[in-house]
Amino acid sequence: MRNRMLVIAAVLSVMATAMVSSQSVGAQDGSWGPAAGESTEPSVHPGGEAAASVGVAGVTPPVTNGDFETGDLTGWTAINTDPGPGSLFPVSVYSGAARCPTDTSGPFVLPAPTGSFGACFGQDGPSLHILYQDLVLSATEQCVVDFDQWYTNDHSDWIDGPLDLANSVQIYRVDVMDPAAAPESTTASDVLVSVFKPAPGDPLTAGAAFVPVQVDLTDLRGQTVRLRFAQADTESYQGVAIDNVALDCTPIPPPPEPTNLVVAAPPADEGDTLTVSWTTPASNPLDPIVSYTLAAEGQQAVVAAGSALSAAATNSATLTGVDRSVAQTATVTATTAAGQTSSASVVAKALQSRIFVSNRIASGPADYDFIFGSVFSPIISGDW
Repeated sequence: MRNRMLVIAAVLSVMATAMVSSQSVGAQDGSWGPAAGESTEPSVHPGGEAAASVGVAGVTPPVTNGDFETGDLTGWTAINTDPGPGSLFPVSVYSGAARCPTDTSGPFVLPAPTGSFGACFGQDGPSLHILYQDLVLSATEQCVVDFDQWYTNDHSDWIDGPLDLANSVQIYRVDVMDPAAAPESTTASDVLVSVFKPAPGDPLTAGAAFVPVQVDLTDLRGQTVRLRFAQADTESYQGVAIDNVALDCTPIPPPPEPTNLVVAAPPADEGDTLTVSWTTPASNPLDPIVSYTLAAEGQQAVVAAGSALSAAATNSATLTGVDRSVAQTATVTATTAAGQTSSASVVAKALQSRIFVSNRIASGPADYDFIFGSVFSPIISGDW
């Protein structure tokens, strides 16, 4: 009579958790100096509040003094250039309906749409004004920059050209710049986003109210960029006013966790290995998954995610030197290009030492057949 001994491997349990729009006041006759009969009472547009800034540590810092309510240019860098003395009025903070800043020959600007103050560019002759601030954009957020602007050009048209006074130029422009570039650069490679620049023939004024502008900076996440407001004129007055500059940022969610973890049975001659496969989660193109990490018993194996994964793709990784005599818990996490990590998917295994049988064991008249189990796999049986 044959006797059988059974050595039963522990049952594998898988636990995968699913995880995520100015009135043209002070119009001139095309030459420097005030025009007769100018109105000093431009119409006022009651604008909205500035966009909320993100202030949580570790994310995109807010714009400094974007509403100019400090009453000065704190947080901003201003550059003022003129071809000779007596014709320059610097970038200024102003309040109410006024000439910019308080001169008696420059253009009028509208009152700030909200609060008490705004920033303005004014002049009493040919001049160049630049106002900028560098913005540090988080790699894990989608950001837009909002601002309100008003402008008027008392010349007969816009004249495009470099931001200098060497040639005829009559332009106002807003750009997102490479911060390493010269502040006055208009080179295409230095201008990351051309936000606003009227072309010849375009309207000469924003109208009777400040105009809200919004710029999507999503494609520039993870970079430091420069928001630049610039105005150059050699022909006649320009009035420019800016207010409520703010960043509005939304976090990019971390990746979902891998699912459907499966522990593979190791070959007989690789009993100390642990191979786990999983179904990959969908990858967010704003912050794609670049790798997966399998971890167990203090060890890690990292595998690249590839470039064209979908929710149906499967990946696997193997660890070696795993102690089969103790209970093990393996985890798999996904990591993105920006370094965000998913929650860990877990597969737990109660381990047993494996019994190897290479031959039938005979004991007297009785033959013993062994059924042996892999610690990481279902039972494997056989007769010898």
